[in-house]
Amino acid sequence: MSITYNGKAIPRVSILMRSQRFLKNILDRCGAIVGLILTAPIFLVASIALKIRRENVFFLQDRVGLNQKTFRMLKFTTMARGSEKQGSITTSNDSRITVLGRFLRRFKINEMPQLINVLKGEMSFIGPRPLPRSEVEEYYSPEDRVRIYSVKPGITGRGSMEFSNEEECLSEADDFKEYFAGEIMPRKAKLEIWYVDNWSIILDIGLFFGTIIKLLKTFARYPIDRFVRRKR
Repeated sequence: MSITYNGKAIPRVSILMRSQRFLKNILDRCGAIVGLILTAPIFLVASIALKIRRENVFFLQDRVGLNQKTFRMLKFTTMARGSEKQGSITTSNDSRITVLGRFLRRFKINEMPQLINVLKGEMSFIGPRPLPRSEVEEYYSPEDRVRIYSVKPGITGRGSMEFSNEEECLSEADDFKEYFAGEIMPRKAKLEIWYVDNWSIILDIGLFFGTIIKLLKTFARYPIDRFVRRKR
């Protein structure tokens, strides 16, 4: 099976046969329900903390999804109001990030509301990361856009895992915008296309548990990092 773009046949996830895609959708919906139940206490605490600080609980932004259609992606608010107008690229020392937001971002808690997007069928647990349309059009070629977004975007994925410390890398770069455009995005495009071309349920399971392991390591490292910062 293929997609035609400008007269060219572009492979459309031939391995995503209907039965496998159906199974993936079922796993996503069931997983989202279970995830929302298990993380309900975190949702409650985060929401109360944001309200106490007089912040909006959720940040909604248009992102590119399946077949390049736009949807509204949810996150917990981590930046000052109006920050998105100053650009979507963030570094770990970005002054727009609030104190609470820094904590939420460190442990990826800010991404938890995307479970709602998964439940609605707009996203998957695993897949290419949904980006603002401006970034998609600037950093992905038209052919790459078609291939990457021939599947549902994910909360995590191959690109997200490799660049889980993206903000730290950008903060250390001499010119973070140049590094983002010249190094990170070309590599991400290759990783997202690799995922689409090599998709399988087993691959999704591996990426899911790989993400969990990375998060657990972040939690384990947190007290050490705090101790080091105090010593400085």
